[in-house]
Amino acid sequence: MPPTHPRPITRRELWILTGIARGAEDPQIAERLGMSGDCTKMRVNRMIHRYGTGNRAGLIDYAYRQGWLAGLAREQRVPILLLPRPLRVILAGAAAGLPNAEIADRLGLSVRGVRRQFECLFDVLDARHRSHAVALGWQLGLLGAGRRAEGPAERSAA
Repeated sequence: MPPTHPRPITRRELWILTGIARGAEDPQIAERLGMSGDCTKMRVNRMIHRYGTGNRAGLIDYAYRQGWLAGLAREQRVPILLLPRPLRVILAGAAAGLPNAEIADRLGLSVRGVRRQFECLFDVLDARHRSHAVALGWQLGLLGAGRRAEGPAERSAA
């Protein structure tokens, strides 16, 4: 569980989070910030530990929940009107920082099946990786307080 009064985020950490949310990899982020890839990776791991998020995708979800990425302009994407339940569970699991095995248990799938579902989610959202998918989920209203309500057919399937 994240600490109740974490240390404030630094400007450099915000830039790193912004890069991750945009789908950039460590070397790209490091180059833009004039630091080494190892330094970038170390800062990300420190934030994951400090905020207790489990992984990068959980860190991006936490950053949106804290409002740190609220000013980040929405990426141009086709609006997602309906995301099938398995993909919603995959996205929510990624946002919660869950490993594939735990998501598989929740969906009654194999770990390989979860990986396939992630690939499908990445295709639907046009995401580069889990963290990017979580950021796009927030931007499209699929995660967080602005989450779109499920339709009646979706609620009964859940």
